[in-house]
Amino acid sequence: MNLRVGAYANYFMAVPVNETLSFNVALKMSVDREETCNETLCWVSSMTTEFILDHNTTKMVFTWWLSKDKLVPLLLRMQTYMNDTLLVQQDIYPQQAPPEAGEPPQPIDPQSIVGYETIMVPAGMFANCAKSEVKTVQEGHTVVTDTWIHPDVPVFGIVKMEMYRDGKLYTRIELTSYGG
Repeated sequence: MNLRVGAYANYFMAVPVNETLSFNVALKMSVDREETCNETLCWVSSMTTEFILDHNTTKMVFTWWLSKDKLVPLLLRMQTYMNDTLLVQQDIYPQQAPPEAGEPPQPIDPQSIVGYETIMVPAGMFANCAKSEVKTVQEGHTVVTDTWIHPDVPVFGIVKMEMYRDGKLYTRIELTSYGG
C-alpha cells in the first residue's frame, strides 16, 4: 500500500452487460486526509464511482476511516448522489456493515502472488507488476480475480484488475491516471 494524503488513482471500469454492451464506470481511489476516529489516528480514504444512466449522473462515495497503525477499518460512510444532489448518507461501523457495503480496502495478500508481468493500461506501461490471483466461490460460481499491482501507483497499487465468473470475464478495471 502506498498511502499518503493527497494520493489518488483513477480507473476505468467496464462491466459487460451482454455480448455487445458494457456498463462503463469512472472509479477513483484517494487518501483524503488524516483524522481521529474513536480516539485513533486514521487515514481517511475514499472510493468514488460515477456513471451516467438515462441522462442522470449517479455517484457513490464509500469513505473508510482506517487506523494508521493496523489499517483496521473503524468507520464507513456511504453516500449516494444523483446529479450532485445527496440522496442518501449512512454511517456504518464495520461490525454492523451490510453485505452491499463491500469489503474494506486491504492490501494484496503476498501469498496470492503468482508471478510478475509488464502491463500496458491507459496510464502507461508498468514493468514488473506483481500479479495476484484469488479464487473464491460465490453463490455456486467460481470467481477468479487477477490483480496487477505496482509500488509506484498510490493508494492500493492497483494497475489492472480482471474478474472472471466461471471462466468468463465480467469486470475489468484499468488505471487511467494517478498522482499525489
